[in-house]
Amino acid sequence: MDNDEKQISIPSGLFGFEGLTRYALLRAAQEPFLILKSQEQENLSFILIDPLYFRSDYTPDLSDEDLKEIGVEKDKYDNVYALAIVTVRPDEEPRMTANLQGPIIINGENLIARQCITSNPKWQTRHDILAEIRAHQGAESC
Repeated sequence: MDNDEKQISIPSGLFGFEGLTRYALLRAAQEPFLILKSQEQENLSFILIDPLYFRSDYTPDLSDEDLKEIGVEKDKYDNVYALAIVTVRPDEEPRMTANLQGPIIINGENLIARQCITSNPKWQTRHDILAEIRAHQGAESC
């Protein structure tokens, strides 16, 4: 996705925020993060990251129903993006985690999204972003 702010529709809402369906997706001041800002509830925002930034093997398993809801035809994934919600806990380890079990899948053509649940046990709700970046960098230097 490019650098411009995008207006995203999430017809089913996010888990826990089902009644909120309109969001703006924008670049955060700190790369590689994005901000998903509710257009309906002024003080509600989520920090997002592209899971491929720290897990090059990330491939969520998506159902046909998930893809149909956002207008993606089977086997036409060229303009589909997965983003993970980041949680920051300053007083807890790990301090920054990403939810790879419940990614937000965006159709880049129509800007309709859905939060999906992947059934692959490899993907959890609390992936330690910094530890996985360090592990990946260590593997590359071998």
